[in-house]
Amino acid sequence: MWRGKKLSPQELIHSINNQLTIVMGRADLLSHAQVNEETQHVCLEIRKAAGKLNHLLRQYMDISQSNHANMKAAIPPGNNLPTTPRKY
Repeated sequence: MWRGKKLSPQELIHSINNQLTIVMGRADLLSHAQVNEETQHVCLEIRKAAGKLNHLLRQYMDISQSNHANMKAAIPPGNNLPTTPRKY
C-alpha cells in the first residue's frame, strides 16, 4: 500500500493512526483474554501508550492545519505563490 511511496504529512499521520488503532485493539483483546495478571497489565500499558501517541498525533495535525491556514491567510489576494509545498 504505502511502500516506496512518499507520503504527505496528512497521509503519514493517517497511516500511523491506522497502525496505532490495530495495536490498541489487539492489546485490548489480549488484556481481556484468559492470561495471567502480569500479561493483562502489560497489555493495558501498551494500549495506554498507543492512546497517548494517538492523542499527540491529533494535536500535531491540529497545529499543522492551523499553521497552514495562517500561512494561506497571510498571502495577499492576487499573489501567485503556491499554497502547497513543491515536490522536487
